[in-house]
Amino acid sequence: MAGGQAAGRTDRILDTTVQRRIYASVRASILDGTFPPGHRLIVAQLCDEYGSSQAPVREALRQLTDEGIISSLPYRGWAVRSFSWNEIAETYELREELEAWAVRRIKRREDTVDTSACRAALEQLSAAVAAKDGMAALEADLRFHEAVCELAGSALLVKTWHSVVMQFRGVRAFLSRKNPDDLSRLIPDHLTLLSALENGTAAEAEEEFRGHLTRALQKIKIVVSKVDGEQPAT
Repeated sequence: MAGGQAAGRTDRILDTTVQRRIYASVRASILDGTFPPGHRLIVAQLCDEYGSSQAPVREALRQLTDEGIISSLPYRGWAVRSFSWNEIAETYELREELEAWAVRRIKRREDTVDTSACRAALEQLSAAVAAKDGMAALEADLRFHEAVCELAGSALLVKTWHSVVMQFRGVRAFLSRKNPDDLSRLIPDHLTLLSALENGTAAEAEEEFRGHLTRALQKIKIVVSKVDGEQPAT
């Protein structure tokens, strides 16, 4: 009995380890655009790829479904989540409100704000731009904005921001692969944001962040229209 219980515990630990590995690998492939929106995730194929039984694969896919990154298709398994234009627009509008709230909270603080994490993200962004690495630039861009949200001192804000952004992350990477971003403006644009955060008034900083995200959405609209072959509805 004892030996059987120990074997059972070992099997569960192994399943959990395999499930985490599959989850991390599939998630990375979605977030970097390797698995594009609508890509079917076939359990049998994933089992073959990872040398796994179905249970860890299904559990990994359920976790990604809970995060909103993939969708469960009734009687058809799973697929990478696709976004309509309206959902993309709503994502950026919500980001705008979240980051504007973050900026207002930061500017209300009486102590000196440590923006070193923002500056570190800018260094990463600069390196990515110099290397003409669009995916690394996108990661550094998001890290900068995440660092701003962290400065607001609200765990709920960071959690909400992260949930909103990560759901759209794979689509954003896919669009960048289809139509590579112009990286030339990334550094000056983010330096302007940082300057407004450090030296501007609350109203000025909020205006800069809102404008930045509005312009980003406008650029994405152009890319979506190129990918779809038609201008998305507003």
